[in-house]
Amino acid sequence: MKTAVKKILVHLGVMALLGILLLIGVTNWLDKYTHHGSAIHVPPLTDLTMEQAIPLLEELGLRYEIVDSMHISGKPAGVILEQKPSANAKVKIGRIVFITLNKAIEESMAVPYVIDFSQRQAIASLEGAGFVVNEIRFVPSEFRNLVIDLRYRGESIEAGTTLPVGSSLSLIVGQGRSSGYVPVPGLTVLPLDSAILTARLSGLNIGEVIYDVTPQNEQQARSYFVYRQEPLENDYLQAGSRIKVWMTQDSSLLLKPEEFLPAEAFYN
Repeated sequence: MKTAVKKILVHLGVMALLGILLLIGVTNWLDKYTHHGSAIHVPPLTDLTMEQAIPLLEELGLRYEIVDSMHISGKPAGVILEQKPSANAKVKIGRIVFITLNKAIEESMAVPYVIDFSQRQAIASLEGAGFVVNEIRFVPSEFRNLVIDLRYRGESIEAGTTLPVGSSLSLIVGQGRSSGYVPVPGLTVLPLDSAILTARLSGLNIGEVIYDVTPQNEQQARSYFVYRQEPLENDYLQAGSRIKVWMTQDSSLLLKPEEFLPAEAFYN
């Protein structure tokens, strides 16, 4: 009887031992194939090319898949615009990182008809189509403030010409029979885009732009404002001339009227 009980206990002990060994084996297998407990941080890939990103991903044991592409002007073709999971997200080894690239093909638009439009109407029409008016030139003409010509890279272009969205264009505008001199508008405290628009509406252009501290990116640049201009407000310039502006984020740099140099100083 005792011998039979002993045999049963031995068999139970062997079965328990085999169960423990089997559990350990399965756990090791799962660890090997699911990387249980192995978490890594996804590296930041934005603005890298695929040639730069692939070694980083492979070194960490991550896979990748390009799922989309779009065109963002100002970004080099082929750089990574978006990634999922995002940078520094915790993932397991073997996870797929989904990538969106910046494609090289630019969106194009037909140039609208603006000849004989007023300067203001022409600017609104061109910018509404996605173009940038970066210069206005005035020439003698019987009709004041009407667009005579439209130019791209120095060459006249016709309405309907297809150009990349964001292209810079020059307006050639008639100055009429007047002397061609216009008052300089006040640009102080205006951000650069507002200063450009204000100058255009007065028949002038923004020339050199000087930052007291160079902005690190476009977003930071938008927080700067004009704290000084040459020539000064209410002086006179030939239509189409350029105004030089200084930009800052520091309101203490705004000069009081008596601190400005007299207008004659700019012409001596």
